[in-house]
Amino acid sequence: MTSEITGKNNEALPLRVLIVEDSPTDAVLVERELRRGGYDVTSERVETADAMRDALNRAPWDIILSDYSLPSFNAPAALEVLQASKLDLPFIIISGTIGEEVAVESLKAGAHDYLMKDKLTRLTSAVKRELACAERRRHQKQEEERLRESEANLRDAQKMAKLGRWELDLASNRLKWSDSIFDIFEIDPEQFGATHESFLEMIHPDDRERVARAYTQSLENKTHYEVTHRVLMKDGRIKWMHEVCRTEYDSIGTAIRFIGFVQDITERKQTEETLLQKAADLEAFNEEMIGREKRMIELKEEVNRLCAELQRPPVYPPVWQSKPLSGSTPPPEGTP
Repeated sequence: MTSEITGKNNEALPLRVLIVEDSPTDAVLVERELRRGGYDVTSERVETADAMRDALNRAPWDIILSDYSLPSFNAPAALEVLQASKLDLPFIIISGTIGEEVAVESLKAGAHDYLMKDKLTRLTSAVKRELACAERRRHQKQEEERLRESEANLRDAQKMAKLGRWELDLASNRLKWSDSIFDIFEIDPEQFGATHESFLEMIHPDDRERVARAYTQSLENKTHYEVTHRVLMKDGRIKWMHEVCRTEYDSIGTAIRFIGFVQDITERKQTEETLLQKAADLEAFNEEMIGREKRMIELKEEVNRLCAELQRPPVYPPVWQSKPLSGSTPPPEGTP
């Protein structure tokens, strides 16, 4: 009994079939069976490898149905042509002479199913199943491609932000770094013993104890930790790192894994230090200018005092009538 495949409004579903067959009569029987099953068939019959390659390059196909043995071609060779094309199409062998052992070998080689020509009633269900499988493969391939693209975008973003992700398995003490962390620390993955201890050795000696303490306290208190520290590079340079980390626990509350992020904040630290130095220089300059202005006032007052002793009018006006110092308050009205 042939199952029927219909689309919306009971319309036959279009099906593009490439038939590898030397018998026009057998090809017609295959098409008839598919139409009985509810497919609107568009087909092309080929008998040679060249004709098959040309057909695959020239038009899109939904499925390939192939006889096992042709005068100058066969199913295994047709499979090789399909695989060389990189197309993911269902490939079903339909033969009147294929034995079970040959059929199994064909499936191992990449065929998706095999039918006997005298049992075509199973053709529609086999085609339906393999088309569904092909659709799932295409969907999975698209998801995998999207995942690869997302991972590539994440790597690019981490590299631009100088940010990396790491995991520490507490049972094995195995440390796993993202590629960007190796770039941040400027080390070869092949030359790094990926353990927590080897990571601590890279930290600046003056910061090492503080980082280790943050690590152990987070375990004791079951809290995440956040720490900023320095890393001493092999050539003597210092880099600044900011790390945040959370801990995963098993069902009984035992810590099993650290998951954290590290960011190279060296440029930010250098900018902060530059701004602080400029602020300190400005403050020192301001203090110097205030000192000079105070000294000038003292000199003017000394000149006026000498003028008074000589009974001469003052050379300079009283200080409160001059431009006041920044932050100074003039004397109240009525002050002599």
